[in-house]
Amino acid sequence: MNLIQPSASKSSAETAETGGRAEVIIEDDIISNLTVGTEEQIQKSINVHDLLQKLREVLGSFTVVVGTPWALNDLYATLLKRAEVDDEPMASRIDPIVTLKKEAQHKLTPALLPSLTQEDVESYLLPVRMPWRFVKKEISANPTFALSQNFCVFPNNAGDEIRILFSEDDLNAHVRQEGYFSDAQRIETIVCCDPSFQRFRNSRPVSNNCHEDISSPR
Repeated sequence: MNLIQPSASKSSAETAETGGRAEVIIEDDIISNLTVGTEEQIQKSINVHDLLQKLREVLGSFTVVVGTPWALNDLYATLLKRAEVDDEPMASRIDPIVTLKKEAQHKLTPALLPSLTQEDVESYLLPVRMPWRFVKKEISANPTFALSQNFCVFPNNAGDEIRILFSEDDLNAHVRQEGYFSDAQRIETIVCCDPSFQRFRNSRPVSNNCHEDISSPR
């Protein structure tokens, strides 16, 4: 077009782009399994995306981000969360390899995904390039990996929200060994009753009671 500089150019996330400006920025697979291994790597990829936005023209510019999810809190997940609270609108699409029928969506877990059948599929994203035999092969190879890469689902594990807020030394420092209170003066007796019921093999409801002496080392 005989312009002073090219109207389109390509680069990478690791290349310094200084002085350039763009009306449209297309980030195609800007992250990978090599950039989400640690929290620091994930944050770096988010920072790179944010810095690229500084190259956009002030008015009339936009960014298109296309990619495959790699982690629960990666760049793509961060952008979706931002869209929920930011005033700047962002259109988004999530395209799993197949769309499941409503009654089969409970199988979107690592344990149940191998039980998926062709009858569970409502529609295919690319029926010619990625038919059922391709979907089944991906699931058989690694159900957990297929769930994130092909179905765009990152289920929370049961223990994901559990955090230990103390060290082993802290725990040991607060443990009193047997006999520690043997010489303590008894100051109070408390009777505790657990009103909840448990059923044993004979199906008879019983109540657990406990009797505890509270002593003081003074």
